[in-house]
Amino acid sequence: EAETTVEETTTAEETTEAETTVEETTTAEETTEAETTTEAETTTEAETTVEETTTEEETTAEETTTAEETTEAETTVEETTTEEETTAEETTTAEETTEEETSTLAETTTAEETTAEETTTEAESTTEAETTVATAVEGDSNTITGGGSGAQGDNGEGHLPVTGMVVWPISIFSALGLVFLAIGYYDNKRRKSEENK
Repeated sequence: EAETTVEETTTAEETTEAETTVEETTTAEETTEAETTTEAETTTEAETTVEETTTEEETTAEETTTAEETTEAETTVEETTTEEETTAEETTTAEETTEEETSTLAETTTAEETTAEETTTEAESTTEAETTVATAVEGDSNTITGGGSGAQGDNGEGHLPVTGMVVWPISIFSALGLVFLAIGYYDNKRRKSEENK
C-alpha cells in the first residue's frame, strides 16, 4: 500500500508537472501570438502613417505646383496688361506728336503764305515808291527848268520826295517774327514730349 501510495503520488506529481508544462507552453504560445499580432498591428499602423504622410506630401506638392502655376499665369496677365498699356500710351503720344507736327506745319505754311503775300505787297509798294520817286524827280526837274527854286513845287511850298524806303522792313520783320514764333512753339512742344517719355 505504501508503494502504491508512493507510485500514485509520483504519478500525480508527474501529471501535475505535465499539466504545468502544457499550461506554460500554451501561455508562451499565446504570448508569442499576442506579440506577433501586436507587431503586425504596429507594422500596419506604421505603413498607414507612412502612406498618409506620403499622400499629404503629394497633396502639398500638388497645391504648391498649382499655386506656382496660378502665380505665373497672373504675372503673365499683368505683364501683358502692362505691355498693352505701354503700347497704348506710345500710340497716344505718337498721335499727339503727329497732330502737333501737323499743326506746326499748317502754321508754318500759313506763315510762309503770309510772308509771300507781304513780299508781294512789298514789291508793289516798292514799285509804287519808285514811281513816286520818279514822278518827284521829274517834278523837281520841271521846277528847276521852269526857273523856280529846286525845293519848291508849282505852288512854291517846300516838300520832301516820298520814297517808301523806311516802310519796307516792317512787313519782312513781321513775317520773320511769325516764323520764329512757330519754330519756338514747335520746339517747346517737342521738348515737353521728350521729357514725358
